[in-house]
Amino acid sequence: MCPPSVLTSIPVTNAFTILTDCIIGILPIPTVWNLRVPTAQRIGVVAIFLVGFVSTFASCARVYTIRVSTESQELLMHYAPIIMWSIIEINLGLLCASAACKLPPIKHSNIADTTD
Repeated sequence: MCPPSVLTSIPVTNAFTILTDCIIGILPIPTVWNLRVPTAQRIGVVAIFLVGFVSTFASCARVYTIRVSTESQELLMHYAPIIMWSIIEINLGLLCASAACKLPPIKHSNIADTTD
């Protein structure tokens, strides 16, 4: 079993992280939606922010698996899901961060050829 101080610090730290992820994800959406660019580009940028929310859901799943593992007597059995959700969360964050570099090819594709 984990010490009580660890059991209380993990949820508090992760709750703060999830809250800030949600705020950072929601904050720019109204500004992006009011830009004077074609609708397809606005939808693309907002979609990138929404993929960031998938990363936040992965963070919630990781917090749940950490909670399950701390309540269990078989700690080693529960390490794999924690590692899996941590990897998913990090990779989705990297995907969102690098997606902005992929916007110019989307701009020149058939998806963005709709006129407003």
